[in-house]
Amino acid sequence: MSENVTKPTIETLLERLNDFRQSVETRLDKIQSEFEIRFSEVEKRLDKIQNGVEIRLDKIHGEVKETHSEFYALRADFRELKAEFHEFRSQFNQPA
Repeated sequence: MSENVTKPTIETLLERLNDFRQSVETRLDKIQSEFEIRFSEVEKRLDKIQNGVEIRLDKIHGEVKETHSEFYALRADFRELKAEFHEFRSQFNQPA
C-alpha cells in the first residue's frame, strides 16, 4: 500500500506537465512581449538616426552643388580675365 501512496498517478504527472507547460508558455509570452517593446524602441532610434543622416546628406549635397557652381563661376571669371590680359598685353606687343 505504501507503494501506491508514493508513486504519482499518470493523472498527477499529466497535471504537473500541463502546469509546467503553462508556466513555460507564460514566460515565453512575457519574453516575447519585452522583446517586441525593446525592438520597437531600437527601431524608433534607428529611424531617428536615419532621418538625421538623410538631412545631413541633403545639406552636404546642397553645399557641394553650391561649391560646384561657384567653382564654374570662378573658372569663367578666370577665362575672362585671361582674355582681357591677353588683349591688354597685345596692345604693348604691337609695333608703333
